Amino acid sequence: MPSQAIYFNYGFNRIRFVTPVPVNARIRGAFRVLGVEDRPNGKRTVTFEAKVEIEGQNKPALVAEWLSAWMPNRADRMRTARTT
Repeated sequence: MPSQAIYFNYGFNRIRFVTPVPVNARIRGAFRVLGVEDRPNGKRTVTFEAKVEIEGQNKPALVAEWLSAWMPNRADRMRTARTT
């Protein structure tokens, strides 16, 4: 298991703005992991389903596939490269 890692936004596969959010409306984000893709040197791309829900409404404000990149720190990448 890596001792430290960097995790950052990698972009979107798709994004859909379904419903406008009224002023002062309460919202919440809901996220679910759809998949994890292993990359070279111990890196990973994680795909999330992301929804922004509006309190009291049936339709969400936003639905998207959000990509995040995960990268172990340099020492852990070097250790992984030596063992593979």
